[in-house]
Amino acid sequence: ATTCEASRSSSVRRWASQNTTEKIVALLLAGVLWFVFGSQREEVQREFKVPIEYHKVSSDWVIEEARDGVVSVTLAGSPQAFNVSDPTNMKISLDISNIREGRQSYSLTSDMLKIPSNLELVKLEPRKVWITAYRLRPRQLRVELISKGSLPYGYKIKSIELSPRT
Repeated sequence: ATTCEASRSSSVRRWASQNTTEKIVALLLAGVLWFVFGSQREEVQREFKVPIEYHKVSSDWVIEEARDGVVSVTLAGSPQAFNVSDPTNMKISLDISNIREGRQSYSLTSDMLKIPSNLELVKLEPRKVWITAYRLRPRQLRVELISKGSLPYGYKIKSIELSPRT
């Protein structure tokens, strides 16, 4: 057992004595990187106005929103996390495939929002949005022209043509 221990201690000494400059530089670099990125525990919160995008709705629906179509999202993270990510491009993705005519509400959840992994959702306001939906229906209507007034002296109308007529 003593031969094995002697062999181990000589291999440890050999490892420690080789490339010592590189090992010292690597340790210093690791310490500097930890100090710059890891030691700062300051957390900030920032609020963003995030638009709502409606998905899975056919073009024959008109959607009226009770609000301005934006949600207030508060995120928390380190100042570096906000510098690295761009939360201004976030959107709430709302599936309204089960839409019906009239006024209805949809609950907003955090999984409808793609948040950068280095930030945390603190608040989502409002948690519910109200919309009113109308289905567009095709109609055929006759187009009529009603002219009023008169032309200036010396001008005459030769013809008027309606297109389309319905």
